This record gives sequence, structure tokens and C-alpha cells, in this order.
Amino acid sequence: MKLFIFLSSLLAIATAAPLVDRALPPSLDPFYDPPSGWESQPVGSILKTRSVVTATASIVANLAIDGTQLLYRTAGPAGEALSTVVTILRPAGAKKDRLLAYTFAEDSNARKCAPSYNLQFASVPTNLITTVENFLVQAALAQGWTVTVPDYQGPNSAFIAGQLEGRAVLDGIRATLKYPNLNLNNPKIAVWGYSGGAAAAGWTGALQPSYAPELNMIGVAQGGTPAYLPGTARFIDGTALAGLAFGALAGMGSAYPAFETRIQELLTSQGKQEIVRVRERCATDNIFAYAGQKILETYVTTGTAALDDPIIKPILDQQTMGAPSTPRVPVYVYHAANDDVVPYADVPGMVDSWCNDGATVEFVTDVAPSTNHFAMEILHFPAVLDWLKGRFDGTINPSGCSRKEISQSLLGSTTLAESVGGNSAAAAVNAANAALQASPLA
Repeated sequence: MKLFIFLSSLLAIATAAPLVDRALPPSLDPFYDPPSGWESQPVGSILKTRSVVTATASIVANLAIDGTQLLYRTAGPAGEALSTVVTILRPAGAKKDRLLAYTFAEDSNARKCAPSYNLQFASVPTNLITTVENFLVQAALAQGWTVTVPDYQGPNSAFIAGQLEGRAVLDGIRATLKYPNLNLNNPKIAVWGYSGGAAAAGWTGALQPSYAPELNMIGVAQGGTPAYLPGTARFIDGTALAGLAFGALAGMGSAYPAFETRIQELLTSQGKQEIVRVRERCATDNIFAYAGQKILETYVTTGTAALDDPIIKPILDQQTMGAPSTPRVPVYVYHAANDDVVPYADVPGMVDSWCNDGATVEFVTDVAPSTNHFAMEILHFPAVLDWLKGRFDGTINPSGCSRKEISQSLLGSTTLAESVGGNSAAAAVNAANAALQASPLA
């Protein structure tokens, strides 16, 4: 009976939404095809526009949000012309002076996994990460901020190719500012991303001074940042998330022809078959397919030595975050000391490099033993929202670098509870904590 009521509720929600055609995947959607002569347009140029109905988990239409998609021109690592899509979400009564670029952790190798498809009403949800992270975007929209969401991996789904991703975010912001219907008035611009999205956010901040200095950027928030790709690849190889390492090899090959040529030379015959499959799947499918496998030892003839290959290593090194590519706006870096996906050990070096080059960085480390990669994203988003709000309002104006250690748990987070469930939820957490303290087992 409960299942019937639940399914009936979902059906009611879906049928209450506007009657729209099922969203087409990018491979079948002509909107993703740029018009003739687009390559000669400047980066950030709008190539196509359309209105879309966005949704949570495909079926819960965001009727109070005005959705727009732009196909725009950006550039690859060698300056080659690329086109990709940005999805703009504007809440009712949006503040005209604030724009947040949110970089989803797409972490995938097929265009069907991109936010522009997964955020549409009546799409077939292909990327679970986008579905889960959507609550962070909803929290930002609730602040009255316009949120722009770029498909920053580009048309070839170049997962974790940081410099390509940073340019795509910046050009997506440029295109957003050119779209007149938003009525933005020289907005302050912030960027926010976690995990794979933090790589895109971090590179957005690092490249902005040289690539898009005209943008009125006021801050970057990045958490769980894969600052050093070889370190992350070695860290997750052989773990439950080893599939992301295979995805990284495929993604770098999609961005850099020399990398692709060399990795194809190094792959085993089975590896060559598998990388084709990797490029057909989204993140969760690749995670399930290769869980626990030693990707480099199993599918690459030279094993882990491939990361030090004279062709592959320099390209990977170009994605390492640090000076001289240094953000010139305040950066909020947050990471769990016990992160089980992206090694914490690589992050202080990024922060030190930026700070030694004159950056302003607030570096927050959660030292709680129970706070892993996923928990950090959930636990810390209220603090990130507060920091972003302070930057937009002008009440948080950091200078120089600072470090802070905190310790959070899902049970003990009254801030998280209040953000999600209001004062009553926070009171419930306080009551639970009090009961625990009073327990003879405490």
C-alpha cells in the first residue's frame, strides 16, 4: 500500500508539470550541433538558445525556476574551437547582482552524462552524481542567486582535463552574461564545485586572471579537490572507485591527441576494448564495472609506470594545480583529512603554492575520523553557502592565507540539520546529542 501511494505521488508530480516532449539525449538532439561557421566566433559567443523545463531526478519539475540553455563557443588546450552547453537557472525574484557558476562532478566520459541533459524534465537520469548534487544547486537558488551550470567537459567529455574545463567554465560565464533576458546588472560572480567539479572550479579561478580578466569574479569555493592527478590515480587504483581512474585516462585522451595516441599504444588488447566501453558510460556505471580492479596493472602494459611515461607525464603535470596559475580572488578550500577518494596529502601543496604566490586562501580541514569524501560534501555545504553569501554581500573580505581544523559528524551537525530541515531538525539533533551524553553507554 505504501509503495502504491509513493508511486501515485510521483505520477501526480510528473503529470502536474508542463506537457513537454521527452528530453533527447545529446547524441540525438540537434541543439548540440553548432551552426555553420561557428568556429570563427570569439570564445564565449552564443551559438544557439532555447528555454527548457528543468527538474530534480527528471520527474519533479522545477516550475518556479526559469530554465535556459545556451550553446556557446569555447576553446580546447591547443586553442582549438569547441562548442558546449550551459544551463542557466533563474529563480523568481532573482537578485540582479549575483551569479554563481556551479560545476557538477560529472566525472564521466559520455555526453549523455552532462548536466545539460540530466537537469532536463523528462530526461532519462544517467548520472547519479548530478541527481544527488542537485540539492546544492537548489540551496543556491533559494538564496535568490542565478545559477549557471556549464557542460565544462566539452563535446568530447574530457573528464578531469582541468585546463580545458576551466576555460569552458569561464566561456560559459561569458555566454551567460551576454544573454539579455536575465537582466543581470554587472553581477558579482562566484564559482563552486566539489570533487571532479572542484578541479573545474579551481582551474576556473586559476585561469581567470589571464584568460578572462574582464569578469567580475569575487570568489571560488572548491572541496575535495584532485589537485595532483597521478596522486589521485594511484590512491584509488584497486579500490571500489577504481573506475574513475580508467575514466581519467579516457578523459585525458579525449582532450589531448598526443595522450590518446600514447595510451592506445600502452593499453593491452583488453584495455583497448574496455576504454571504448568507458567512453559509453557515466561515472556510476564505470565505478561498478571496475570496482576493486587494479586498472593500471590490468589494462596497461607498463602498469603504474605509465604515469611517468615521457609523453603522458608532462600532460598530466599540466593539470597540477599551483603557481604560476594562481587565483587572484579569494578561494575557500575544504577537504577531509580522511578523504577516501581524493588524497588529502596533495592538497596542502596546492594551497602553499598559491599562498606563496600571493593568493588569498582559507583552507578548512575536517579531521573527524568518520568524515570521508562524500560526508565532507554533505556536512560542509552550509558553511560554503555562508562563505559565498558573505562574499556576495561584502561581509566576508579575507586577505592572506589561513588554515582551520574542524571536526564534524553527520549525527552532530546542527548546522546541516537546520539548513535541510529548519530549526525543528536542528533541535532534534540537539536532543539526540543530549540523550547520547546522558546515556550510561556514553
